[in-house]
Amino acid sequence: NRALSEAESAFKKAYQLGRTKAADAHLYLAGIYDEQERYGEAWRELELYLKEARGLKNKTHIQKMIARLKAKDQAKQ
Repeated sequence: NRALSEAESAFKKAYQLGRTKAADAHLYLAGIYDEQERYGEAWRELELYLKEARGLKNKTHIQKMIARLKAKDQAKQ
């Protein structure tokens, strides 16, 4: 999907420019990768998000998302 590819490029560029100040880019990239069934890349982006994002209130929710994506990744292999 062209729109998802363009969004992926934009979020990668945003992160490149903002680094940890743009940690939310990892969250959006994870969503794109999940939509494209690129589950391994999706959960790795979420782990980076957990590592870099400041003041997270939904850490447990993100950890559950990582577990779900890892399970999908395993099932796909």
